[in-house]
Amino acid sequence: MDRRSFLRTGVLATAAATVLPKFSFGQSVGGNTIRVGSVGLGVRGTDAVLEALHADGDVKIVALADFFQDKMDAACEKYEADFLGDKKDRFDVPKNKRFVGVNALEDMLANGDIDAVLLNTPPVFRASEIKKCLDAGKHVFAEKPLCVDPTQARYIENELMALAKEKGLCMACGTQCRHLPNVIEAVERVREGHIGDIISATCSFTCCGFLEGWSMPKNPDPQTIEFQIRRWLSFIWTSGDHYVEQHIHALDAALWAMGDIAPKTAYGVGGRDAYLKYPQQGDRYSNFAVEYDFGNDVSLLSMSRQENGASRLSTSWATIRGTKGVLNIALSGDPQKITGESPWESKPAHVNPQVLKHRWLYKAIREGKAGNNLAPLLNSNFAAILGREATYSGKRLQWNWIKNSKQNLFPEDKIDLAGKRDITPIPSPSTYKLS
Repeated sequence: MDRRSFLRTGVLATAAATVLPKFSFGQSVGGNTIRVGSVGLGVRGTDAVLEALHADGDVKIVALADFFQDKMDAACEKYEADFLGDKKDRFDVPKNKRFVGVNALEDMLANGDIDAVLLNTPPVFRASEIKKCLDAGKHVFAEKPLCVDPTQARYIENELMALAKEKGLCMACGTQCRHLPNVIEAVERVREGHIGDIISATCSFTCCGFLEGWSMPKNPDPQTIEFQIRRWLSFIWTSGDHYVEQHIHALDAALWAMGDIAPKTAYGVGGRDAYLKYPQQGDRYSNFAVEYDFGNDVSLLSMSRQENGASRLSTSWATIRGTKGVLNIALSGDPQKITGESPWESKPAHVNPQVLKHRWLYKAIREGKAGNNLAPLLNSNFAAILGREATYSGKRLQWNWIKNSKQNLFPEDKIDLAGKRDITPIPSPSTYKLS
């Protein structure tokens, strides 16, 4: 089997084709008002409300939820000022539709009078929140990543996907580049053989700062649950580490271009900047480099970094190298470019990919289909977790490991914001135990 055939028959090659949206961008599809509630009001969650309003002219925000009152107050103050611009008339969230506390989502589902839910909370809670929304008969937008461990990934794959289909509910996810028209065209060109047989790929997401989260609790004790949830980007159990939480954008772009195939093995190296304080700045790493082997002499080198003073490596998410050319998947809406025997360069995509991912969901709802584009992201999510665990353990891990691992980072006990949770040691290959 040649490489192109290998990639076309990858684990999710068929599923990938179903998430190349063909509808007219910037065009609102008519129908009844879709009433939306949003959960999680951090930086990403606060912006998601505006993006949802931009995505469809007949979407209305009618309920909000968050763990913390101060975050609710700050978000609503922003919404009630000029943040929403001319979309402000479709924001209608009275105080009795603002739900706060550890049961805020449940309260919103029971009392919010909503059709769809935006999930922007720490990703450790994503799978359980999807289940609650589906049980309540609500459509779901789930921000990336979908989960932080193999147990939750399999739960989404084996149970929640089927539940959504059974109930006729739509689910959309937070990967951006799959909705950009010029990236879609670039990937289609790869599928048509414009760069020949794929040989290798690289992807990177490197930042010039260590992202910790933007909400500092009054109690500075990092052992408290409140501290760890407010500063969730710093902790492995809440974020899955930045390789899973943020780098998944770049990894997803590369895997998509390669055919949404699953790697056979992963091996990684990484560590943590010596200047980061433990446990005040959590227990996660600050840099990763992971090599994925797909067999048939096809490999992917993936690099991720969040360290103060470091430069951004490049302005691209992924580079795909073939026997006849090279595709560079650029950030955001920048031009996409193929060099080699069939050179091509796209026009810039003057659209906001954050808006397009919401538009996909509302279009699916209006068409009355059980639309679901989670499967390809879930494949990338599995791969990211595999790379993280290979790096922590220092072992070359097989894909089958992640399909059988018992690792589960979801808290066994009911969340008590005033309670405490032990912080795991910084992972080291000499002591790290795989589960």
